[in-house]
Amino acid sequence: MDRISPGTSLLKIGIFGGRFDPIHAGHLAIIERAITHHHLDVVHIIPSASPPHKPVIAAYTDREAMINLALRDRGIPPTQVIIDDREHCRQLNEGTPSWTIDTVISIQNEHPGADLWLIIGSDTALQLQTWHRASELLQMVSLLVMARRPVQTADVALHLHTKFPEFNRPLIVDSTFDLPVSSTTLRGSTAGPHLSESVADYIQSRGLYRQPIVKVLGITGRVGSGKTTASDYLSSQFTIELIDLDKVGHTLLTQPDVQADIRLAFGDQVFNDGVIDRKRLGQLVFSSPDQLHRLNAIMHPRIREVAVRVISAAQNPVVIVGALLDEIGILPLCTVVWVIDSDDAPIETAIGAKFNIRHSQQSREAYQRQGKVIVNTFDERFIETLRSNYLALG
Repeated sequence: MDRISPGTSLLKIGIFGGRFDPIHAGHLAIIERAITHHHLDVVHIIPSASPPHKPVIAAYTDREAMINLALRDRGIPPTQVIIDDREHCRQLNEGTPSWTIDTVISIQNEHPGADLWLIIGSDTALQLQTWHRASELLQMVSLLVMARRPVQTADVALHLHTKFPEFNRPLIVDSTFDLPVSSTTLRGSTAGPHLSESVADYIQSRGLYRQPIVKVLGITGRVGSGKTTASDYLSSQFTIELIDLDKVGHTLLTQPDVQADIRLAFGDQVFNDGVIDRKRLGQLVFSSPDQLHRLNAIMHPRIREVAVRVISAAQNPVVIVGALLDEIGILPLCTVVWVIDSDDAPIETAIGAKFNIRHSQQSREAYQRQGKVIVNTFDERFIETLRSNYLALG
C-alpha cells in the first residue's frame, strides 16, 4: 500500500486532524461519510500534539485511548482508519510544533503518488489563510470540506480561490452535512447521544473535563512577578490546597519514566551521576525554542495530570501557581485567575540574571489577558491587596 503500481487507481488518503478533546459522534460521522460517500480508501486520524492556536485539555494518551474506544463502539474497521501519532512523535523527538504541512509531507513521502485529501470543517476552510505555509499546503492536497452548519459550496470555493488564486486542486464542499455538536460543548459529559458509551465511561473513570467542586484560584504571571510571594502568603493565612507547578515539575524529573523520556530527547548531557541536572537542562532548553518545546511536550501533560488529581481530591479551596497555566491547559480548571504584574525594572532588581528567562515566556500583555491583574508594589501594600482580593472571593 506504500506505492502505487502502474495501471492501478490512486490510493485516496484522508487526513483528518484535530484536538479530538474528546472525540464525538460528529467526528465519527465525518470519517464514515468520507469513506462511504466520498470514497476515500483510508483516513488518517491525527490528534494534535500541541496545537499552536488552541490548547488541548486532555493528555495525548487519553485522547488517543478515547479515539480507539469510539472507533470500536462505532464498528469502524481498523483497515479503513489509522490513528496516526506522527505529530505527537515529532514533538517528542524533534521539539517542533504541530504544523499540518509537515504531516502532509511526511504522509506523502510514505505514499508516493497517493491522492491526499485534507478533511476540514467549513469554519476552518474560511480561516485557512492563517495556517502555517498555507499556500504551499494547498498545492499538495485536495480539500474535503464538511460543514458545521449549512453553507453553500460557492461560499467556501469563492473564499479559497480569492485567498489562494493559485489553488487548482479538487475541492468538495459537503454542504448537506451539518455537524450538530462540538467537543467544547461535550466536555464534562458522561452520557448522551454524542459520546459513545465506552468514551463516556472513560471520561468518568479518568475524571476528565470534570468541573471542580471546590473553588480553584490560579495565580500566574511573568517570571519574578511575585507569584510565589502571593501563594506563600495565602497558604500561611488560609486553609488551602497549594499546587506549585514548578515544584510539581521538579518532583516529576525524579521519576524513572520521565527520566527515560528526557534521556531519549536530550541524551546524557543533562544528567549528572544518573540524575537530571536541572541547571544543565535549563541552560539547554532556554537557549533554543525547539529544545524548550521538546521539554514541554514531555512535562506539560504530566504536570497537568498531577494538578487534576489534586483538584479532584481536594476538600478545601485550591491555589495553583505557575507561569504556565495557559500553556499547560490549566486555565479552564480555574474558577478565578489572578495575574501578578509589575513593570520590568522592579522584577529585574528582584531576580537578577533570571530575568532573561522572560524571553521564553508569553508577553506581559498576553498574561494580562488571562485574568484579574494584581499589581505587585513589592511592599506591604501588595500583601494587603492579596488579602482583600482573596476575601472578596467568598
